[in-house]
Amino acid sequence: MEQIKQIAKVLESLSFPARPTKKQLLLYKEVVYKTRSLHKKPHVLILGATPELRDLCIAQKCKVTAISPGNTALAVMTYLMKYKDHPNNKAIEGNWTNMPLPDNSCELALTDIALTGNPCQKYEPILKEVHRILKPGGFFFLRTFDMLEHETKPDPDKLILQWRAGQITTGDFFYLSARLALDKDHNIEQIKNLKLFVQYCQEGKFTEQEIKQIRPYISDGTMSCPYRKDLIKTFSKFFDNISIKCARDRKNKTVEQNALFFMTVKK
Repeated sequence: MEQIKQIAKVLESLSFPARPTKKQLLLYKEVVYKTRSLHKKPHVLILGATPELRDLCIAQKCKVTAISPGNTALAVMTYLMKYKDHPNNKAIEGNWTNMPLPDNSCELALTDIALTGNPCQKYEPILKEVHRILKPGGFFFLRTFDMLEHETKPDPDKLILQWRAGQITTGDFFYLSARLALDKDHNIEQIKNLKLFVQYCQEGKFTEQEIKQIRPYISDGTMSCPYRKDLIKTFSKFFDNISIKCARDRKNKTVEQNALFFMTVKK
C-alpha cells in the first residue's frame, strides 16, 4: 500500500497533457449527461482507470467498469478516486482487445489518452471490441493526440523532403509540423508555427504549387492540425457521426492535444 501511495502522489502532481484539464472534463460531462438523459442507469466502460472519469460517472449514478492492462495502475488510479468504495465502481485488469464484458452491455465508453500509447495498427482491434460491447446508439468519447514525434522536434527541412518524396501525406505533414514549435511543456504555439511557415514561403522554400496545398490548412491566423486520415478511416469502420470537439483553454494553447473525438456506434 505504501508503494501505491507514493506512485499516487507523483500522479497527483501531473497536469495536462497527462491528465485532463477542467475544461476537457466539462466535455466529458456533456456526453455523460446526454447518456443519463437517454438511460436511467447506464453502464459505462472506461478504457484505463482515469479517476476523474470514474468519479464523474459514479456521481451521475452510472455503473462503471474500468479495464486497465496493469494491476498497479488500477490500484493507483482507484486510490486517487473520490468514490473508490462505491458499489458502482468496478475495476478489472484486462486486455482492451478481449474485454470480459458481454455484447451490447454498455451505453457509453470513455477513455482519456489510452489509445495514444498504442501503435496505430492496434486501434482497429480495440475499436472493434468497444463496438462489440456498446449497445446500438451508444456513445464512445475520448481524448487523444498522436504520439508520433511527440517527444522531439522534427527537422523542418527533413520533414519537407519527406513530404515532397510522398513518404508522408499533406495532412500528416501538417500533423507532424505542429511539433516544430513544441516547447518543453508540450505546448504547441500555433502562432509561432504559422510564422515559421510564412517565413519559409517568403524564403522560397515552397513552390507555388506547394503553397496552394498549404493554404487550406491555414485560416484566421492559426495553423490547423488535421487528424491522421488513417486514424479517422479506422474509426469510420465502427462508428457513425464522427466529429471533433476541442476544449478551448488559454493556458494550454494546442488544438491537437486538447482534441476529443466524439462518436456514436453504428446502428
